[in-house]
Amino acid sequence: MNIELIIIIGVAVVAIGIFLWEIFRRNPEERKAYLIDFIVGLVVAAEDEIGAGHGQEKLEAVEAMFKEKAPFIMKMMLKLSGSDNLTEFIETALSKVKDNFSNKS
Repeated sequence: MNIELIIIIGVAVVAIGIFLWEIFRRNPEERKAYLIDFIVGLVVAAEDEIGAGHGQEKLEAVEAMFKEKAPFIMKMMLKLSGSDNLTEFIETALSKVKDNFSNKS
């Protein structure tokens, strides 16, 4: 095998290992906060796409976006958070977005 290829593969494995270590060493509350921050972005995208109001449509859109666009690690963090209830996280993210907009007014 080519030595450069071995070095590149080794560096990639170490980088992935460090990333996973950083995620898994966090306590569940930190993982939840990280996950909610990601979902806040999806809520804002759904708000732009659908508009104000339309709560049920927005909820379904965010769930669909999470299933389609969320990286594997985010889905894994959802499982590790101790809850498979994505709706609970979406509601928390939505209230966080509303608080941010009301503070800017």
